[in-house]
Amino acid sequence: MFAKYNHEKTKTIYYDFINNHANVELSYLRKDIIHSWQRCNSAPIDPFKSKFSFPAEFADLDSFTKQEWDYDRFVVNNKLALEFYDFLISIHAAIYYTDLNLNIIRSYGDSDLLKRLAKLNWDIGTNLCEENIGTNAAALSFQTKKLEVVVGAEHYCKILHPYVTASCPFNSSYWVIIANHSKFSPFLSKYIELYTSYLSYRNQAEENKLALAISPLYTEDKLNPKAKILINEIGKIIDVSKRGLRFFNLPPNSFKNKYLKTLIPDLEPALRCLSSNDIHHLDLNVQNVPMHVYCQSVRNNESNIYGMVITLESKEPLNHKTRSTYHFSDLIGVSPRFMRIKKMAERASLNSSNVLIYGESGTGKELFAQAIHNSSERKHGPFISINCAVLPKELIASELFGYAEGAFTGARKGGAPGKFELAQGGTLFLDEIAEMPIDMQSALLRVLEERRITRLGDDKLIELDVRIISATNKNLSEAIANKTFRLDLYYRLNVIPLELIPLRERSEDIPLLIEYYVNLYNEQFQTNIAGFTPDALAMLKEYNWPGNVRELRNIVERGINLCFSDYITVEDLPTEVAEYTFNRENLSINHSNNTVFQEYKKKIAEMNQIKDSLAKCNGNKVKAAHLMGLSRSKFYRKLKEYNLVEK
Repeated sequence: MFAKYNHEKTKTIYYDFINNHANVELSYLRKDIIHSWQRCNSAPIDPFKSKFSFPAEFADLDSFTKQEWDYDRFVVNNKLALEFYDFLISIHAAIYYTDLNLNIIRSYGDSDLLKRLAKLNWDIGTNLCEENIGTNAAALSFQTKKLEVVVGAEHYCKILHPYVTASCPFNSSYWVIIANHSKFSPFLSKYIELYTSYLSYRNQAEENKLALAISPLYTEDKLNPKAKILINEIGKIIDVSKRGLRFFNLPPNSFKNKYLKTLIPDLEPALRCLSSNDIHHLDLNVQNVPMHVYCQSVRNNESNIYGMVITLESKEPLNHKTRSTYHFSDLIGVSPRFMRIKKMAERASLNSSNVLIYGESGTGKELFAQAIHNSSERKHGPFISINCAVLPKELIASELFGYAEGAFTGARKGGAPGKFELAQGGTLFLDEIAEMPIDMQSALLRVLEERRITRLGDDKLIELDVRIISATNKNLSEAIANKTFRLDLYYRLNVIPLELIPLRERSEDIPLLIEYYVNLYNEQFQTNIAGFTPDALAMLKEYNWPGNVRELRNIVERGINLCFSDYITVEDLPTEVAEYTFNRENLSINHSNNTVFQEYKKKIAEMNQIKDSLAKCNGNKVKAAHLMGLSRSKFYRKLKEYNLVEK
């Protein structure tokens, strides 16, 4: 990219563009430079500004430079790094480190250059985004997530024309190198790329070494799983156990490159234990749950700290706590009927009356229940959920009402509270209420009327302060007629009825839901899928969605896993979606005799066979072609036909 640069020619194009951008031939420039210039011109950004903007929120530089920073572990104490820095100084260059939002947080290099750039407000606290700096390597690298170099007059702002900027991402930061472009040699960009690749490798090796050293302490006990967090010696999270992910409601890998005190502020006191060999026990409230926190640091053979394992145990058993994480802002939809139901739910959150939620499977009944709880005065209390359909008949009474010591054979010493007690001051969510045995319905009715319970095997009355939200996917009127559900219990539960709408009746919400789940899984799987093709989206809007939003989420996740291009296509959809669409369009009465549909199914099967062959051969196309019995040329034609060529 650097070898092509001609300063005089680029400068001529630059001034022509600035003065008469509509009629300038830009083909000499790289496409990313052209697009950046066009964005800057549209913004508009003043190309002749004498200084860059300096955000007011970073005026306290002393405080800003004290941000967490871990480059010392992998850079400063490294011989290769010191040689690299010496080289930068020899060409009178400077290197800046930014956070993930391109705010400068460290600088190093030639002192004269640092001073000159500081006069331009290119200094600690400055944001190097395109909106502030114009075209520059940091802004391009932020978009492409790879090494970028911008030379001389390629910069949109004239005050950067004497310089060359180079930038690349590294861990949780960006590196930005700036030097006089006359002293910047073409091989340096390759040098930077190799250097950062080495540091990334070394960083991963350090984390693997840490994980190996701590594994005896960190391994999850399957019989007694605990929430565990593994951090390195500077407090960066390396891993979180499965129980920990559930407790903190974290998607897998969402904690990568995050610091403990930033992601889980309640655990910041644990960082003080890093400098000790002892096992420390802390009693902390972690996300409003009283916890025993055990901290054990680990050292290597040279007695240097590797990191620490943090183990959390609830003072109340974790399996009795259900965390309510959804709010009304998480309920996605704009259709009038959906918005009307959402408004009713919001009004229901203003009091403690019982709510009965109707809805097909997958419509989000528990999401609505959690949103009501989190918007109510009970939001700081527990949200306890119980599925009436999965509890054995002989256990449901003890699960709901608890039991005293000696109430039955195998009863725990001291007894145990039931779900009603655990929900004190909060909300009890009774899912699949229609499946509750008829004899237990009588007991539940008595509790709702008296607002008190007695544990099994005990005679002590316990006063209750619990809101009841129940849900069902059954027609309770039919259940009452069939005498499988009590009419008097129905009236007690059905104070505020909410009937959720199936997805097929709010098709205008499908694009919004798809966008939400595409973004969710892109972040979770570290992918960059743009969405669905128009044909695929049209097919999804026509589908009848027997599994509702849960099925849509499944289809999006499946599509992102199977997609080989930027967009999820019709070929990536489940066969039942296409089958339903063909049936609606009257292309077939009998699919087995319909040539169009059979041809479609054949192509789907062939595409899936190609994907399976590539997976078995680790992406080796020659071996995959041989496995399928195809010539190499025919296999490549198939890849192109099914849009399976990697971009």
